[in-house]
Amino acid sequence: MRDHKPSEGTAKKKKISWEEYSKVFKERNIWLCVIISMFFMTWLFVYTTFAPTYLVEVGYTPSQMSVIMSGIGLGSFLWMILLPVISDKLGRKPTLIVCSFIAVFSPLILGYFHFSTTTMFFLMFLITTGTGIFPLFMAVIPGESLPIGVVATAIGLIQLVGEIIGGSIGPTFAGIMADSYGLTAPLWIAAVGALVCSIVGFGLKETAPNKVKKEKRAA
Repeated sequence: MRDHKPSEGTAKKKKISWEEYSKVFKERNIWLCVIISMFFMTWLFVYTTFAPTYLVEVGYTPSQMSVIMSGIGLGSFLWMILLPVISDKLGRKPTLIVCSFIAVFSPLILGYFHFSTTTMFFLMFLITTGTGIFPLFMAVIPGESLPIGVVATAIGLIQLVGEIIGGSIGPTFAGIMADSYGLTAPLWIAAVGALVCSIVGFGLKETAPNKVKKEKRAA
C-alpha cells in the first residue's frame, strides 16, 4: 500500500496571531452587533416571557393566549427564513433597521389593542419580525466583516454579552418594573429594546456582497 502523506499545504496549518484576534475588537460592526445583541435579546426574552401572563391578565383564556402565542412562534419561524434572504437583495443594514423598527410595535400592539383571538394571531404573525434579525447580527454581519479565522470568536462575543445582558439582566429588570408599574412595563421595555437596535443599525457598515459590489462600482 502507498503511504498517505499530507500535502505541504495541509501539513502546515496557519496559526491565528493575536494581531488577527485583535481585529475582532477593532471592527466597528462587531461592537455595534454586541449592542444590538444586548437590546434585541432584551426584546425577545422580555416580550416572550411576559406576554402570556399579560394576555391572561387582560381577559384572554389560557387557550386563547396559546393561540396568540403560536402566532408569535409561527411568525418567528417564517421571518427567520425570509429576512436573511431579503437582506441578500436589499442589504443587511436596511433590513435590520426596518425590521427592528417594525418589531417595536409587536409588544405595544399586544399590550394596548385587545382584538379577537384570530385577529391577534395574524397581527402577531405578521409583525414579529425581530427574530428574523438574529441571524444577521449574530452571524452574517460578523462573518462578512472579519477574516474567516476569527469569525467564531466574534460570534461568541456577541452571543455571550447578549445572553448575559438581554437574556438574564433584562428579564430580571423587567420583572422588577412589572411589580412596581404593572405588566405593561415589560412590554415597553421590550419595545424600547427594539427601537434602540433600529437606531444603532444606522451605524453599521453594509456587508452584503451584492450591495458592496454595487457601491464599489458606483465609486
